[in-house]
Amino acid sequence: MRPLFFFHRSQGFTLFELLVVMSILAVVSTMGFVGFIRTSNQWNDLISALTLEKGLSACFTELRQDFQNLLPADCCDTGLQGLQASLEDSRRYWRVIFEDDSISFPVSIFNPLKEEQERFLVRYRIVRNGEQSRLVRFTSPLDIENAEAVQTFAQDNVLAMRILYSDGDRWRDQWNRREMPLAVRISLSCMDPRNPTRHISRVVAFKINVQ
Repeated sequence: MRPLFFFHRSQGFTLFELLVVMSILAVVSTMGFVGFIRTSNQWNDLISALTLEKGLSACFTELRQDFQNLLPADCCDTGLQGLQASLEDSRRYWRVIFEDDSISFPVSIFNPLKEEQERFLVRYRIVRNGEQSRLVRFTSPLDIENAEAVQTFAQDNVLAMRILYSDGDRWRDQWNRREMPLAVRISLSCMDPRNPTRHISRVVAFKINVQ
């Protein structure tokens, strides 16, 4: 009986097969990297938008509380005053004009330490220092003559503030009357400091119930 001989094919990949596999891995890796970068950018955009929204929400919360405590015009010598202004920013942007309005009005705020109401003059304006800009709330006591204004709130990276005042017929860009406006509409723009081209703007109208 003659012996049987079996021949086995050597195990392994050909050069062509290796090149095909390496090409597929390169394509998959590139797609994964691009997807990761895109997802990372979307996540950063989301975090930036939420941060900017939070900052503007804090500003409007302060404004809303002050308008709720607004004093009537006939109870003190100072009423609501709104000034219109603008500023050209050439440091971060090329010849861009930002609204730089300001507003001041008297309020009555309860002091829990003294258990009594105190009257203040509050003023909102944007304070700029080089490339930094912030919305600042200043307060000064109305019942103390020549009282120094104190900073009580500040929100960084607020670029612009636009304020309009309703007299019932139309919206005015300034206010210097004895009577109060019927409503105040405030627009704020906030910038991401890590990316000056990324910013958001929000507008809120406040109804004035005190005359």
